[in-house]
Amino acid sequence: MTRSCHVQFIARTLLQLVLFFLAQLPTAYQVRVDSEHFFSAISYSNDDGERETVSPWPTGPGWGANRENEETTSTSREEVWAKLKKFVPHVARTIPSVVIAYAGDSEKILLGGGGSLCVKHVLKLRN
Repeated sequence: MTRSCHVQFIARTLLQLVLFFLAQLPTAYQVRVDSEHFFSAISYSNDDGERETVSPWPTGPGWGANRENEETTSTSREEVWAKLKKFVPHVARTIPSVVIAYAGDSEKILLGGGGSLCVKHVLKLRN
């Protein structure tokens, strides 16, 4: 893993952790985190020895003042979801129990079985 990817992974994990803890507050507080400011506050020394900040996470959680609008973010998330929808059956077909249970049917693999409960839940929310 490259240095930038390692720092980016930790920064994204920290953002998710912060959002989790803030979600414990009453919704009436309307607390939100500007993820762009959050990432810009974290810097590291890159491979060339220069200081660099963590790049934004355009499809990630949180709020961003510089995001054009929620529709643009939703479109980006839809694009990522389409890639994931293609990826899950591709990976799942290498798991023997999934292939046997669903006879290689990619739609059935995506909808359940073989540890895909998270994907199944997301699909229910999206419909």
